[in-house]
Amino acid sequence: MKGRPTATRTMLEARASLLTGLRAFFEARQSLEVDVPAIAQAPASDPWLDSFTVNDPAGVSIGYLLTSPETYLKRLLSMHQRPMHAIGKAYRANEEGSDHARLSSPCLSGTAHVTSDPLRPWLVRFKIWLNH
Repeated sequence: MKGRPTATRTMLEARASLLTGLRAFFEARQSLEVDVPAIAQAPASDPWLDSFTVNDPAGVSIGYLLTSPETYLKRLLSMHQRPMHAIGKAYRANEEGSDHARLSSPCLSGTAHVTSDPLRPWLVRFKIWLNH
C-alpha cells in the first residue's frame, strides 16, 4: 500500500455514526441488509454510466466493478418479497463533479426513498464528511 491513511479520527467517527444511523433507520422498518457482488458479469446497463473492467493477473477480463447495487436488489426482491437494502461502494469510471470521488462513490440503495425526512440529517452529515 502506498502512502498513509488520510482519514482523520473525526471522519472515521462520522462515518461510523452515519452507518449506525442508517442501519437503525432500515432495521426500524424491518428491512433486511444484504450484500451484493462487487464484480458484475456485464457492465452497467445505463448508457451514461461507465464501468471499470476487472482483469485477472493474466489480463483476461473477469467482469466489471459494480456501478450500483440496484439490479441485484431488484433480483432479490423478485424472489423474496420483503424490504431490503444494501450499503456499500459503487464504482463508476469517468465520474466527476463536486459530489463524486474519482474511483468510488458511497452508495446506499434500498426499497425506501433515501432522501426521506428521517434520513436527511444522516445524509447531510455524510455529505459534510465527504467534502472534508
